[in-house]
Amino acid sequence: MALPISVEEKRKGAARALPPPLYVTYTQLAAAREAFDDDFEVHIEGSVADAEALQRKAAAAEEEAARRRKDSNKDSAKDSADAAVKAEDEETTRKSKRARVSENTGEDAVDERDTYAAHPLSVELRLDGIAFVFVYLHNLHVVTVNVKPHKGAASKGKKDVAIDDDLLVNLFPGDTGSDTPNVANKVRVAGFEFDRSRRDRPYKWAQHLAGLDFLEPVPVGRAPGAEAAEGVAKHQAQARVRNVLAALRARMASRAALK
Repeated sequence: MALPISVEEKRKGAARALPPPLYVTYTQLAAAREAFDDDFEVHIEGSVADAEALQRKAAAAEEEAARRRKDSNKDSAKDSADAAVKAEDEETTRKSKRARVSENTGEDAVDERDTYAAHPLSVELRLDGIAFVFVYLHNLHVVTVNVKPHKGAASKGKKDVAIDDDLLVNLFPGDTGSDTPNVANKVRVAGFEFDRSRRDRPYKWAQHLAGLDFLEPVPVGRAPGAEAAEGVAKHQAQARVRNVLAALRARMASRAALK
């Protein structure tokens, strides 16, 4: 009936298309803004259509995996000819399904071969003229943060803000964001190191805002002791939205005072 869709409904629709880590980040920030009547803004940016296409692709993959598990439980005592026919039928089915998904979604929203493949949607925290952009990297299963000038700040009477490349480095002690906090990345690929030339980095406080808790690597021959437990508790405490916002504002104010 061509009725106008409210901004709130659009926002909810976009939120539903976020991957779980970014959904947690968005809801925590949005809840804090509403609860404390703060003046920062939180927005969802990117292509909702591509995100929904990615969801359909994942659903099709899960359906295919379930079918394979079901088939594997069946009696496999068949002769080689039957097995060959079955394999051919399965391949035809897979090709047909991939073709249907491709036809419905166009290009793949995320390249599974790309180590740093990012979800089509991102979450932006707009604070005092700067946009902090949270991105989810699928294949690494980490959330990264980048900073850029907020384009709408000038229209609200705020002057342009100069952004240092290391603005977020050591926002909390020892958190340089120079390497992946997900140890599984190093197990999967021996010697893996996060690309330090990237402007977005996987800071530990960003992982906790996203609900991602990774165990700290422990040197060979050592058991995790009280230090490890204390470190985890410390980072979890730092993950509180108000503490992160206070740290960001303090860092921005200190940098501004030096200029």
